[in-house]
Amino acid sequence: MLSLFVMLCLALPALGQGRNEFNLSIGGVSGDYSLLSADNDSSTDLYGLYEPHYLLSSGGAVMSLDYHFKLNQVVWLGAEADWSTVQGRSYYNIGGQQGQKFSTNVFTVMPQVKLRIPGAAHFRLYGKAAAGVRFVVTDLDAFKKSSPVRFAWDITPIGFEWGGNTVFGMAELCVGNVLMGGRVGVGFRF
Repeated sequence: MLSLFVMLCLALPALGQGRNEFNLSIGGVSGDYSLLSADNDSSTDLYGLYEPHYLLSSGGAVMSLDYHFKLNQVVWLGAEADWSTVQGRSYYNIGGQQGQKFSTNVFTVMPQVKLRIPGAAHFRLYGKAAAGVRFVVTDLDAFKKSSPVRFAWDITPIGFEWGGNTVFGMAELCVGNVLMGGRVGVGFRF
């Protein structure tokens, strides 16, 4: 299997002359913990006392897969797909009772624009912007009532690639409700 992957990476440059790329990366925690807020009516005073609330304790790393097609020397068009998990616990205001622990999977799909600054062959700067939808998959009844599809956005004001034109490393600074912080990864251009 590994030898097939290596052969494919070596053959890719001849197929597309560097017009396509895939990036696989891992980043910090999910940027929007409000993605789990249920559509509850909290307009009454007693509502907050008796209904469960959800405390998010940790977010897992965000795994990302990007695809881009080279439109010209600067503009690349493509899509981004992300996956992350969020863990937490439900609780009640009366008596501070703690309820069940939960784990939630979050999937994101977004069209993306990448602007790459022309420069040195082995070090390239770029920025990206993406907007799309998030799918929240959970077994909590309160969140099943709410919409599982949410708006998602991700902006990379600065990113850089280093290495060759076929296989390269990448690092990005990210802002958005998909990811806050940064991510690192590897890219393949063919």
